[in-house]
Amino acid sequence: MRKGLLFLPVLLAVFLLTGCGNAGGELEKTNIPQESIVSVYVESEEGSIQIEPGKGKTIQIEASYAIEAGTKDRREQIAGYGGENILVTTDTSNPSVLTVLSRLSSDVTLRDGESVQIHLRILVPEGIGSVAIQSDSADITIANMFGCAYSIVNNSGSITVKDSTITGKSSFTNIVGDVEMKLKKVDTAEEIRVSTDVGDIRFNCPKRTPYTATIEELSQRGYTLTNKTGGPQISLSTKVGSIKFQK
Repeated sequence: MRKGLLFLPVLLAVFLLTGCGNAGGELEKTNIPQESIVSVYVESEEGSIQIEPGKGKTIQIEASYAIEAGTKDRREQIAGYGGENILVTTDTSNPSVLTVLSRLSSDVTLRDGESVQIHLRILVPEGIGSVAIQSDSADITIANMFGCAYSIVNNSGSITVKDSTITGKSSFTNIVGDVEMKLKKVDTAEEIRVSTDVGDIRFNCPKRTPYTATIEELSQRGYTLTNKTGGPQISLSTKVGSIKFQK
């Protein structure tokens, strides 16, 4: 079992901007050998998450943070010495799954008007078959990725997938926020489900790709678009918002 905690040492000292009420810093990059890992699971409270392709047989995690509070002393108090209250942990107790958790230490209680955002950039090498993300509030970006299956659940914020290939069964769920998908290849996908309760969906399917797409807007009965036979089953739905399907 291997577990890691990424708050020391801080590469860049915490910098404090007394005029604009925020502070931020960067945490040390962490490299996790891929070995038998085939899945990556990320859980985040607030901030942003970027998933991009990596090189070699190593999963690389980059983390930074931003603190919003009224005074310099308060921002320093929230961050803790050297950013010790900003926690990004990794766990490979299950040898096939890398778990990445980002959160503020439970020793800190935020006051009204204060916030802490933790920003993650995770570089994933080939050989990883699935990526799952669970977030309270984040802008999630998946860019230039090879074939992977995804399970994304975001309570608020945006979900963006661009120039990426999807395989297997994947779902992208937003409660409040837009979803934009520009896919490079979906031939090997079985099912792609995209939904948001409040927000717009923009879905760009590769040209000449067979598919069957079901589209539901404003909780009304959906309609189906078909291009040839075979291909993935695509489901797009929003309760409050619009859907634009392009190919």
